[in-house]
Amino acid sequence: MNRMSDPHRRRSRPRGAPPAVPAAILEAAILAAILAAAVLAAVGLSSGAAAQSFGPDAETPSAPRNDERVVRAEDWREISRGRTVYWRENGAFSGREYYAPNGRDVTFIAPDGTCLEGVWGPKRNGAPGELCFRYSGPNYEGTHCDLHLRRGETLFARRPSGRETFVIKMTDETLSCGPSPTS
Repeated sequence: MNRMSDPHRRRSRPRGAPPAVPAAILEAAILAAILAAAVLAAVGLSSGAAAQSFGPDAETPSAPRNDERVVRAEDWREISRGRTVYWRENGAFSGREYYAPNGRDVTFIAPDGTCLEGVWGPKRNGAPGELCFRYSGPNYEGTHCDLHLRRGETLFARRPSGRETFVIKMTDETLSCGPSPTS
């Protein structure tokens, strides 16, 4: 197993580096991003843009229930492109995720300020709505896949463990892990 295929691989933290993002927070943020895609799909938006495709080796989330609609990758891309999605898990804010205008790059910022950059796309040979995210950052390297769904007007992401993260809101603000711009 290579280092990018193991989502639980941890690296030692250099002195002075920020603490690692707790897995639950990262998973919640990722699910939130998935939910935002579901919202766009629910609105009926679509895009033909090409995206990163991830291999079939990642774990697969459970299938949608009768009251849920799948949000496909092209719909999530259209909904989230150039936007920031705010996520909630178990009633608490779990992070925000910026989807770059190129339809591929993504930035996640956890509640503690830890920032991860990565790419996302549909899982190759995966179920419709199964989106994978590959992040790299302080004390985290890994790929995970979530099923993006819509239940009524609610967008959410479901992890293979069954945990769900919900979209709180989406804004047009941008995020980056770099230093804040100065004027």
